[in-house]
Amino acid sequence: MPPKKKPASAGAKKKSKSKEPVSLEALETAEKLQKSSTELETLVRELAHQTSQNAALRMFMEEQKARQTLLEEQLERRAKDRLDLTADMARQYKSMQAEMAVKIGVLENQVTDLNAKLNAANAALIECGRERNAIVDEKNAALDDQQVKMSYMSAEFESMLNETLAKMSKKLETVSNRWKETDAINLSDVNQRRLGDFHLTRVTLG
Repeated sequence: MPPKKKPASAGAKKKSKSKEPVSLEALETAEKLQKSSTELETLVRELAHQTSQNAALRMFMEEQKARQTLLEEQLERRAKDRLDLTADMARQYKSMQAEMAVKIGVLENQVTDLNAKLNAANAALIECGRERNAIVDEKNAALDDQQVKMSYMSAEFESMLNETLAKMSKKLETVSNRWKETDAINLSDVNQRRLGDFHLTRVTLG
């Protein structure tokens, strides 16, 4: 607050009433007081302006603090949501990993079972091939034995036939000689047919 000028004017009135001359020192003092009063008013105005600015700054800082608090809360919520999402994704991943492990185990068991069946089928096929080869070899051996027997029987039959033919030829030769000795031989129908089977007649024999 600027100093009141009433005392100065009162003093001036007293001085004027007393009609004392104004000194240079008094004028300087009055000028200093006036200057100080002006500076004081300026400072008061600046103080009021600064006070207003400080109030605006405090309000802005409070707004910024409230906004910061809100952003921190939002950030905290997002962080919590991110943690929840990460945990949920981790649970889903572990669940999927467990399911895949189970499926892989089932498939590995199926592959093992199929390999065992395939090996058993291959072994059975090899065994069937061996049995078939053994049967074929046995049949071939039996056929060879039959062929040997047939060859032997054919040779035996040929030998017997040749022997029989030789005997019959000898008998026929004996009969022919008898016919030569006498022409009075009468052949029965049976003997004539037998001679006909060998393409022989009494004329050819004679």
